[in-house]
Amino acid sequence: IDIVVPVYGGMAATQRCIESVLAAPCAEPHEVVVVDDASLEPALSAWLRVLAQESRITLRAHASNLGFVAWLATKRGDADANLFGPSPA
Repeated sequence: IDIVVPVYGGMAATQRCIESVLAAPCAEPHEVVVVDDASLEPALSAWLRVLAQESRITLRAHASNLGFVAWLATKRGDADANLFGPSPA
């Protein structure tokens, strides 16, 4: 299971979100992938790098802001991430 969290700003809300995901019990193997979409908040990007260095998250950082819609279009082609729920049988 991949839990993907796109991030652009809002440090307090982002911290609450990610900490709640990390604290949630999950019996299945999973990975928390955080995508920093070129946040304009240096403290937020630094905090995300610390979490990644501690191996608590996988961090993907964009050099420039792609925007949420472009990011979704990119992720839809990623075979490792299912953002829209299970595929119909």
